[in-house]
This record gives sequence, structure tokens and C-alpha cells, in this order.
Amino acid sequence: MKRTRKAVVSLFLAVVMIMALMVPSFAKAKPVVDEKPYENSEFFEIGDYSIHYRQFKAKGTEKGKIFMVHGFALSSYCWVELATRLQEKGYTCVVVDQPDFGYSTRETKKTKIMEREDIFVALMKKLNGNKPWYVAGHSMGGYIALGIAQKYPNMVKNLLLYNTGAYEGSTGLRAALIGNETYMSIAGPVIETAGTVDPLILFAYTIATMDPIYTWNYDRAQIENPYKIKGSGQAALRNFSTMTVTDLKKVKKMSPILYVNGSLDLLFGSSLQQSLRDALPKGSTDVTVKGGGHMTIETHAD
Repeated sequence: MKRTRKAVVSLFLAVVMIMALMVPSFAKAKPVVDEKPYENSEFFEIGDYSIHYRQFKAKGTEKGKIFMVHGFALSSYCWVELATRLQEKGYTCVVVDQPDFGYSTRETKKTKIMEREDIFVALMKKLNGNKPWYVAGHSMGGYIALGIAQKYPNMVKNLLLYNTGAYEGSTGLRAALIGNETYMSIAGPVIETAGTVDPLILFAYTIATMDPIYTWNYDRAQIENPYKIKGSGQAALRNFSTMTVTDLKKVKKMSPILYVNGSLDLLFGSSLQQSLRDALPKGSTDVTVKGGGHMTIETHAD
């Protein structure tokens, strides 16, 4: 098994290196991204970072505020389906682009790195003082939501976690590659270019949603446009080095958690969910959406 795994990894790295050499031959010139991508776009400046976010303010009397963190390779756009529905129900939703994704700052080796939890709590405090929020996280964004709750417990009412698990650190080859400048310089251009190739996005998002009709009709430019920002590929890989390990003992002591997964999630299967599921506090709600893939927040927003 170990030999097979090493052979697969070696083949993958070889393909990445070959593709990296080919990138200049098929990469198109990348247009400048609009300074204000959406009508309700706002930017939060902190340290070396400019963080893009959008507010969907509650209709009628506000019942609460929800801070929403997206997963790897995506952007705050993936929350819009859910945010607009919650907005109608009386919740103000703030959807934020993680550093390195969407329209937020792309980190480089010159960036004075800040932990995601510190950046986002500073934004939460700017928008709502020291009052606590509901904090939602999808996929890798769930790691950050858990990190916020364990580092700043007074800022979190409850967690809403979707298609995620606990981040228990990296080992082996993955640990060796995280933050490796040579690896990022090779693989980064491949990711950056692939992120703007529509057939590849169509294929990848079909696997993520497990719904080809939904994906075919999806505005895939919302995924592709951020990858037109220079340095997006390398920055995406750098993002892995900022994740906070989940303290499962602290999770058990948190307020009840809403935990939602899809029965057809191929990217974050039940084995990756189990340690978090075992640590859910008393009173938590554990839901499996029948027929849902990894993107339940979009395909099953209702």
C-alpha cells in the first residue's frame, strides 16, 4: 500500500512539473480585476492585508449576525445562495474572502503573515463591537470557524459547520510541501492557470456538487475570475501553512454546533468527519443531507 501511494504521489508531482513548464505556452493574458467586484463589496484593511467582504443585511427585525468563511480554492460567492435566504429570515450575513482567495490579498513570502482567526475577529469587532456572532464555516473554512471559537470563545454564539471536520495537522509529504517555496513556484502557476479553464472547473465542480445540471447552469466565472489575479496559485498553496489545529477537547465544551454534511460528499467523506462528530458538544444537531455533495450550502440551500 505504501509503495503504491508513493508511486501515485511521484507520478502526480511529475505531472505537475511538466504542466508547469507548459503553462507559459497556453496561458492567456490576464485582465485587471475590477476594484469593486460586486455592488455591495467592502474592504477591511489590517496589517499587510486587504480583506474583501460583503454584507447581506437582515430584512425586518434582525435576529442575529452570521459570519461566513468559505473553503479552499473558492470565495465568499459560494455562500450567496444561503446568505440571501437567511437574510429573508431576519439574519445579517457577512460573507468574507479568505486571504489568497476571492478578491482579498494574495500572500507572498514578503507578507507579514497573520492568523486567519485574528484577521476575522478584528473584522467582526469592527462591524459589531464585542458582541458575539454565529460563525459559519464550509470545508476548510470550518477549520477556521473552529479556530475562532477556540481562540475567541466570547465572540461566538454557536458554530454552523458544513461539509467539514477537525484539522488535526499534516504529516508526511503534505507536511513537507506546506510552505515549501520551490514546490509553490512549480505547482502555483498550474493551479492559477487551471482555475481559469472552464472545462476543468466544470469537471471539478460537478464532482463537488454531485449535480451536473446545477453545475452546467452555474455562473462559473465567479470561480474563475479570482484566479485571474496574479499570484493566486502560489498564494492558494501558501494558505495551508496558516491553519490552526483543532483542539477537540475545547470543541466538547463549546455551545451546541449545527453540523451539516452531504451523503454523496466525495471530498470530505465520513472518515474525515468522524473525529469532529465524536467531539460535538451536547445539544448539537448532526444532519446528513440525502443526495448532497460537498457544496450543500449551494445545491441544498433551501
